[in-house]
Amino acid sequence: MGKIAVMGRPQVWDYWRPIGSGIGIVELGTVRGRDVALPVHFHREDQVTFVLAGRRRFVIAGDLCEAGPGEGVHIPAGLPHRSLSGPDEVVCVNLYTPPGLHAAPEVIAGLARHWRRTGGV
Repeated sequence: MGKIAVMGRPQVWDYWRPIGSGIGIVELGTVRGRDVALPVHFHREDQVTFVLAGRRRFVIAGDLCEAGPGEGVHIPAGLPHRSLSGPDEVVCVNLYTPPGLHAAPEVIAGLARHWRRTGGV
């Protein structure tokens, strides 16, 4: 898919669609930057965000949800949410999967184990 500029902001999002992977991921994305705020929106897919550095902050169903390095957030398909910018740069990976295909807690736990095993990089 390539890099995406949002409302004139620097290109901090990079999305692509894995082809022939057979793993059920519709789209993958990386986010890197400080200005990562987005207005309220939703996705047709489940979203799993895993943070590599910084803090990712979302408002989901009126609640503030935060994740730091080695942590993740699951946003079910169709659930309106927005993301907030923070004072520091954030680096994270987003996985978009068909609704209910993957058990998000297990995906996040697996990513966290790998992240710790590789020294948080």
